[in-house]
Amino acid sequence: MRFVIVFLACAVAIFGLEIVHSSVANGKTTLVFFDLKEDVDELKIGKKTYKVFFTPDKQKQYALIPVSYYHKPAAIKVGFRDAFFYLDIVDGGYAKEKIHVQKSKVNPKSEAVKKRTSKEYAQAMKIYNTITPTNYVSKPFIIPLESKITSDFGKARVYNDTLKGYHSGTDFRAKVGTPIVASNAGTR
Repeated sequence: MRFVIVFLACAVAIFGLEIVHSSVANGKTTLVFFDLKEDVDELKIGKKTYKVFFTPDKQKQYALIPVSYYHKPAAIKVGFRDAFFYLDIVDGGYAKEKIHVQKSKVNPKSEAVKKRTSKEYAQAMKIYNTITPTNYVSKPFIIPLESKITSDFGKARVYNDTLKGYHSGTDFRAKVGTPIVASNAGTR
């Protein structure tokens, strides 16, 4: 850990690097800013690359680095151009949410259901991996609905005593048809 802190201090001084959270819980995302004279196109973690963007005022560059829920605590090396820095990944300690449903809902046998869920998953991954060249975030995020939260972000979802994943959203209680506002600006 001491090495990570000393290295980050050197990277900040040399590269104008600002890491909003250098210690990141698995399942979370950190924000990195650059004050460099030369553009940084991407960050690399192993074989994965992450796009670097300009802030709306073009004064800095930034990147969002997501960390998988399944990432074990460790220091990870983040490379850019001919330099690198480390992030310290820590255990998020997420609460468990036990859900009991029919076995057929957890592990469906129907080929039609498997095909539908596979198609939905592919569509979701396409959306999650889409990057627009324009930054549409122009103000702080807002809560999309004033209502009771029925399931928080990050809870370990345990269906019928088997961990099936982590909740990467927030569920709000509302009647069908309740208007929901966008939490920030977006694409058209």
